Amino acid sequence: PDSDLNVSSTGNYVNNIPIGDVGSLDYFYASYSLDANRTTINKMPINVTLKYNLHVVINGVSTPLGNVTTNIQDMNPCQSNSYYQPVPGRFNVVYKAYQKNSLSSKYYYNLPTQIVKRYTDNYLVESMDPNDLNKSKKVVKDQNVTVDMINVAGFHYATASCTDQNATIISTKSVSAILKKNTYITGLNKTAMQNAGFFNKAVRNAAFRLSYYKDGNTSGAKIKTCSRDNFAIRPAAFYITIKDQNQTSPVSKQQIATNEPLKGMLNLAAGYKYDLKVTAVNAQNNNPSPGFYTTLSNISDDNASYIWSPQTSQNVSGCNDITNHDINVSFKNGSADMNTSIDQVGRYKLHLINTTWTAVDSNPAYMKHHTGSYFLMKKDGSPKPDCTLNSSVVQPTISSQRNGCDISSDADNNILNLKYRDINVTFHPYKFDLTTIVPSLGLNNNTTDFGTPNSFIYMSDINNTADENMSFHLNGQIKAEG
Repeated sequence: PDSDLNVSSTGNYVNNIPIGDVGSLDYFYASYSLDANRTTINKMPINVTLKYNLHVVINGVSTPLGNVTTNIQDMNPCQSNSYYQPVPGRFNVVYKAYQKNSLSSKYYYNLPTQIVKRYTDNYLVESMDPNDLNKSKKVVKDQNVTVDMINVAGFHYATASCTDQNATIISTKSVSAILKKNTYITGLNKTAMQNAGFFNKAVRNAAFRLSYYKDGNTSGAKIKTCSRDNFAIRPAAFYITIKDQNQTSPVSKQQIATNEPLKGMLNLAAGYKYDLKVTAVNAQNNNPSPGFYTTLSNISDDNASYIWSPQTSQNVSGCNDITNHDINVSFKNGSADMNTSIDQVGRYKLHLINTTWTAVDSNPAYMKHHTGSYFLMKKDGSPKPDCTLNSSVVQPTISSQRNGCDISSDADNNILNLKYRDINVTFHPYKFDLTTIVPSLGLNNNTTDFGTPNSFIYMSDINNTADENMSFHLNGQIKAEG
């Protein structure tokens, strides 16, 4: 906690955090961080009590209603299925490919899904009419607008994130956009955005924050607003590396396959622990995407699975297990590392997919601000996604086409001409157990005559039942084990 806060003697609670005066339409936030390497949320219950003096002002007269204590557990501070609610401002960031001259704004407000470290010249800063914020208007003198990239999910309420100095700023510095006199549009420089790290992190809910002085002034209080649309910044793909490792000392490892791409079939041993590393890569190389924290599991639409994939001509009626096998893959800053194997034999496809990271661009529940003629809509009146559904494609930087909504182990990065593909795996038995095999002689399965004059074998007609007295038997089960 901050040094000026009163911490209880037991060290378990932070007390007496000053909030100050709060009006009926004001809000405040308390934020904290959790080190996932040291603890989990279920081991750190949040017990918050608000103590405040309540006053009601009627006709300019303040009437005290006394001291009130409220447990935060008894409140409903956040909406379910929250969506972006920007307050329109004098300036906005628009996308060059979405120009529509018949609109008073000249551009749709949609901002498409972006890829980590994919930089383009498609972003523009537009001046709007102060008296009609959906209408573009030329500036009467040079106007400097500084732009930051922020995470608008931190405070739940978009306006709080836009105006609060403590909002999570993704970019390392601001980028200036200067609108010249008698113009209403100017570009956001690609190189400047890259140097400022605008798209260097994976973010579920990002937006541009615009700061400017009123009427082109160069001093005074800055006005802060956010872009009319938010968007996701996702990794380009899931890059898979599989390594063989010593089963007792896993420090010793040797790479045997990657999905960039693996041609043919990977043969592995069932039940044998292999090192599986998955990297949520960026658009420029196979390095991890900072900010990508999530888990792929069998309890969500974001999952990682060995998908049962027998040959189409293969009869599997005698197989004891033809199900898919899910695995949990937890990413920290774009990287996941674990052991992997399954105890069954057969052909499988290792596939990883995340569809929810881009929900603000693909799920209508998070796109309720996409209304009216200023957003791209489907024929049925529902919002048009800002990414391509059921696709994991990464478009070239010069392309105006939308990127795919999905992060997948099966993806095309058209910036680097890289192709990632699911890994086809055949699991074979690790060993055969012969311990139950018992050798014997003759029709009576004699096991006692070995090493005696009676223990002999020679060629005979095995079609003659009587000659089976001179046979050698191996009785028992051969077990294929992992």
